[in-house]
Amino acid sequence: IDRAFRSGIFHPDEVEIVQIAQPSRTSLTVSRELRLQIERRAHDVAANWLRSDGTAALRVSTEGCDRRQVAALFTAADMALVTPRRDGMNRVAKEFSILNEPRSGALVLARGAGAADDLDAGSVLVDGDAPSSVVDGIAQAFALDVAARRRMARRRADAVRSWTSEHWAADFERRLLDAQVC
Repeated sequence: IDRAFRSGIFHPDEVEIVQIAQPSRTSLTVSRELRLQIERRAHDVAANWLRSDGTAALRVSTEGCDRRQVAALFTAADMALVTPRRDGMNRVAKEFSILNEPRSGALVLARGAGAADDLDAGSVLVDGDAPSSVVDGIAQAFALDVAARRRMARRRADAVRSWTSEHWAADFERRLLDAQVC
C-alpha cells in the first residue's frame, strides 16, 4: 500500500483503505509477534499518508470484525487485494466475488492463492511475494474500464456459484482414491 501511494496510484484524499487483519492462533507467540509487526507497519503507513484534513487514509482492524461488517465492506469496495504469501484466504476472495458482483469491484489476487485457479479469468493476478507485482496489479485494477470490471466480476461470481458442495465432494473423493497406496 505504501508503494502504491508513493507511485501515485493512490492519493490519500481519494481513497479509503481498510485492512482487515483477523487474529488467528493468538495463543502462539509467533502470531502475537506478527500481529505487532503488522500493527506497527500499518501505523507507519497511515501516519505517512494523511488526508488534507489530517485523518488517515488507511484503517487497520486487528481486533476481528463481525461478519456483517466484513460483508458490508466487501459489498461497498471498489477493489479487494488478496495476496497471501502461500495458499490461503480463498474464502475471502470468493466471498468478495459474490458479495461485490453488483458493484463490479476489481479483485487483485495472488497467483499462489488456491482461489486463483478458479477466479483467474475475473481477477488481476499478481505475484504476492513481489511488491512491485502487487503495485502493478493495483494500478491495472484501477485502470480497468467499467465494462471490463463488470465482465470480470460476473466471471468470478459465476465461477464461485458453479463450484457446488457436490463438486467439492466428488473432487475430494477422486483425490482420496488417487492417493490410495496399495
